[in-house]
Amino acid sequence: MESKELGHRFFIQVSEKLSFTWKFGDAMKIERTELIAYLLIGLGAFLLILTFVMAFSLVIAKISILSAPSLSETLGETLRLIAEALIRVMYLGIMGWMGSIATIRGIQLFREFKQVPKPETN
Repeated sequence: MESKELGHRFFIQVSEKLSFTWKFGDAMKIERTELIAYLLIGLGAFLLILTFVMAFSLVIAKISILSAPSLSETLGETLRLIAEALIRVMYLGIMGWMGSIATIRGIQLFREFKQVPKPETN
């Protein structure tokens, strides 16, 4: 097993099976799988929070009444606003979907990591 020091108390240990262990001093060790699970959960939670903040900002936005001299201009402006709203809703839907998938995959990976017995080293 190879060990490299990357700073004051931060080590990376590489075993023969290309399993990475992140050590932060003597108190905490994080395996590569566990680190990826934490990153996926964090990314998913960030995307979900960002989605809800953006959706809330769209809900509280002020809407003005359209006034145009002709019917064709009013219809054109109305269709533009509807298309803009649909694009925003699709964007928020996809972003929320990706955030929930990343969170679910991170939780699944974390559960699988916790179920696998760790080999004991002396």
